[in-house]
This record gives sequence, structure tokens and C-alpha cells, in this order.
Amino acid sequence: MLYIHYILPDGEGLKEREWEVGQAQPSKQLEDGDLQIHTISAEGKELAHIISTFSNLPYKYTQDNLCVWRGDLARFIFDNL
Repeated sequence: MLYIHYILPDGEGLKEREWEVGQAQPSKQLEDGDLQIHTISAEGKELAHIISTFSNLPYKYTQDNLCVWRGDLARFIFDNL
């Protein structure tokens, strides 16, 4: 599963959206406009997809076997899935 944490343009709190390989691109689902992407975290087949798609992307597993990206890296992943 891939988790997208974002803030809406009106600044109304942190929201979460889940995404799985095979679904429409998350940027298409959320109609992102001016979304501020806070973090992207991934595990399982979605993590494998990110690692294989973005070969130079740094990653490190958390204790929960997730990888978390913040800031510009999170936005890059969101824009290019």
C-alpha cells in the first residue's frame, strides 16, 4: 500500500489517501491543483514499484517495514507514479 499525506489548498488539516499499483495515478484521482504533498509512505508491492521505477531514489525502511519520503521527494513520487 502507498499512503499519500497531503494538505488541501485551503490549509484545512492533513489528509490521507491510499493508492495501490494498478489504480489510476494518484495525481489524477486527487485532481491535485495546489495540493501540498506532506509525505509519501509505501510498503509491499507499492514500495517495490517505487524502488524499481525510480532507481536513484534514496530509501530506508522504518521499524514497520515502510519507507517514508518527505518534501520534494514525496512530491516527485506523487507527480511521477
